[in-house]
Amino acid sequence: MMKRKDIFYNVSIGVMAAAILIVVIFKFVVNKQPVDSFSINGIENISVFDLDGTEFEMSHLISKNDEDYCLIFNLKDCHSCVFDGVAMLKKLRAEGKTCTGFVIHDNLEDVNGWTINFEFRPFFMMKTLEFFDHIKSPITPVLVKFKKQKVENYKYFTPH
Repeated sequence: MMKRKDIFYNVSIGVMAAAILIVVIFKFVVNKQPVDSFSINGIENISVFDLDGTEFEMSHLISKNDEDYCLIFNLKDCHSCVFDGVAMLKKLRAEGKTCTGFVIHDNLEDVNGWTINFEFRPFFMMKTLEFFDHIKSPITPVLVKFKKQKVENYKYFTPH
């Protein structure tokens, strides 16, 4: 027969184990924010450059009334991921959608040399600081669907 002292210890250990389990689940398993959260803050403040070096505001390239698709990527991204993203832009364009590529880089000559590998235009260069100041994206390349200049949806391209 168990003594009161033994019952107290067993119940105490059970309560502590349950408390530790709850803390572990909420601290390490359940994320408060999804890892893949994406946002763009103020496209009217983002400057980009065409391949000739002319500066534009990103907001002038994204329609105020329609849907637009933009692939945002870095030259150091997985090459097959970028090619998959550009292939998706080509497919969307064939369906009549407006599509643009934004390359995160600081040297226009590098971007020009790199983009000649694609049968797709237009590409624009977005300086790295512009990207980090205005865009929250844990992964690139990312395909962004805008509707009336607001992010409606996005898709990351990752290695297969």
